[in-house]
Amino acid sequence: MSNSNAHEHAVEREVLLRIEPLGASFSPNIWRTEPGRPAPGEPYPEISVASEVVRPTYIGSITGRLENKLFVGAVKTSLNELGDFAHTGAGRLELVSTKMKAFIESFTPKKSEFIAVETSLLAEGEGGDMEVGGGAVISGAYWLWNCHNWLDLIDEVRSEREPLHPLREQVRMDLPGHPIQTVRSWGSSIDRRRRLILRPIDYASNPFFRVTGIHNSLFISPAVADALECNGILAWAGSISLSYTELDTLSPPSHVALPFRVFDSDRCIPDEFSRPFASRIPNR
Repeated sequence: MSNSNAHEHAVEREVLLRIEPLGASFSPNIWRTEPGRPAPGEPYPEISVASEVVRPTYIGSITGRLENKLFVGAVKTSLNELGDFAHTGAGRLELVSTKMKAFIESFTPKKSEFIAVETSLLAEGEGGDMEVGGGAVISGAYWLWNCHNWLDLIDEVRSEREPLHPLREQVRMDLPGHPIQTVRSWGSSIDRRRRLILRPIDYASNPFFRVTGIHNSLFISPAVADALECNGILAWAGSISLSYTELDTLSPPSHVALPFRVFDSDRCIPDEFSRPFASRIPNR
């Protein structure tokens, strides 16, 4: 490799890939009774215990800890207008379509589970304080997805953050025996005040994963990104946005646009407008 090529490789911006919903299809709340604007005299829907169950940061399996029947409220009146992926207000629980569930399961991910949920479509013409749900209730179309595959990837000695947060004791419900571990917060997926040094990732064994110390982000392998596009799940063809988390946001910005390299892989992406960021360019 020439010195110039070595230099170009060194200055590529390292990123992790993650998935995000494109637009809003659902209310973030999970209910134990059917959502929607009640008729006069009828009770309002009751919130599920989901938010309490997943309150610890590093949750594990929650099978059997939620109500037997759960509801989500849609902001669309038609099932075919809903997306394949959404966040819920119960942190670390995602909402996925049956199509997306089958896609995820095709990778046989570890520490991954699905919980059936009823979908209450928006009642056409409804208004007022609760503009979600209240219409037809659809079974079998959507699932809560709990991906609790937390990876300890951050080298806490060499990584930097401004300001550096203190270590805190956390119960690792995702690990056998639920040990107490000291963990530092490194911010969100879009934090602009850090330089992360990561340990190697086994993408083949971890197609979907979360990173200990980065809250509320669901990362994917390059192979998953390719498969999302091939299966028409990425927008424009589909309803999921592929985004990225840059590892170094402390270094001064370059005066030239630098390409991305997916961390611990040979995948290089010219810029944020290039595939596999298919949500950012027209389908062609």
